[in-house]
Amino acid sequence: MSRLVDTHYHLELVPDFREMARGIEQQRVYTVAVSNAPAVYVRMRSMVQEHRYLRLAVGLHPELAVSHGHQLSQCLDLMSDTAYVGEIGLDGSPPFRASLPAQQRIFSAIVDRARVLRGKILSVHSRRAETEVLATIGPSFPGTVIFHWYSGSLANARQAVDTGCYFSINTAMVTSSAGQRLIQALPKDRILTETDGPFITTRGRPAEPGDVSETVQALSTLYNASAAEIQQLIWSNFQQALNLAASHRVG
Repeated sequence: MSRLVDTHYHLELVPDFREMARGIEQQRVYTVAVSNAPAVYVRMRSMVQEHRYLRLAVGLHPELAVSHGHQLSQCLDLMSDTAYVGEIGLDGSPPFRASLPAQQRIFSAIVDRARVLRGKILSVHSRRAETEVLATIGPSFPGTVIFHWYSGSLANARQAVDTGCYFSINTAMVTSSAGQRLIQALPKDRILTETDGPFITTRGRPAEPGDVSETVQALSTLYNASAAEIQQLIWSNFQQALNLAASHRVG
């Protein structure tokens, strides 16, 4: 049976971790709760337990490279405890361009660690730095890479597809002309869904994992398919992404 999937949600920013975790289980939305810094991941992990539908990801957000770069070693150590790593990546937009060298040092170290550990599932931020992200990941990464809220060129997107990457789609993407062009250019079997809540809002409130159904509905319009068919497609793609990561694990 297919389920809704949210591959990028900031549970760490919710006032009540436990209440939201209960809601995720009750709604049966398979949710990857990313973290912006390893210390926050540790706090989140201490307050909620992974259940059937909730998975916790350790990360170090590129926008925090300067303020939280000292937590890199902690992030690398914690990567042994979870298959999920995110939010990580690079951000070359004007407010963060000056910190790109620090971002690159952190991102390269995390990707290198993931190569050693094998079988990791990365949720990657790539705003205005898609070429550099692709170069760091390389052509044969031993795991699964998911481009979160991708906004780069179609040429780089095609290169990412060629190296086996996936793309997580949110409501902001399906309602913009650029996002729709990207979605229609991507193979359907590389599409996943996300909310990026609470950064994205839905009906005047921060998006929650259950709201990924709105993205499913919008994709059904773009693909001229039923919502049930799209939900099944996303679920199958997610299982494929998990299996790809698992195939690289040793032992």
